[in-house]
Amino acid sequence: MSGADAVLDLSSIRSLADELGCEATALLFAADFLQLLPARVVRIKEALETNDGEYARDAVLSLACSASMLGAQRLERCTRIISRQVQAGDFQAAQQASLYLDGSTADVAKAITRLLSQQRTVFFGQTSPDEIRPVLTGTKSP
Repeated sequence: MSGADAVLDLSSIRSLADELGCEATALLFAADFLQLLPARVVRIKEALETNDGEYARDAVLSLACSASMLGAQRLERCTRIISRQVQAGDFQAAQQASLYLDGSTADVAKAITRLLSQQRTVFFGQTSPDEIRPVLTGTKSP
């Protein structure tokens, strides 16, 4: 993995907010990404362990696209490497590359948690994704 890859490129989140027309929606996407991240990694590893190319491609592509939207460059790069190895039918190499997922996802999770924590004053003092989500979706009054 390249040292130049960012754990979380905030300009990507800003671009996502601009595209969506709302910073809160982009932050909600980041909170949802954070919540789904562990299950996505499990899904990739299970697919690789069973040599299920179609399932692996779907799982890796899903994570790669979401990581790209958030600017999680290291994680995206890791998933792209796995994807190429799955495409080549080299599940052993893909499994080796998947060992980097745990570190990459942990770094991204910390960065997203930090980002959401920094935004707490914007969202009426809310501090966690579970607390922010109801405010953003309108299911909880400020």
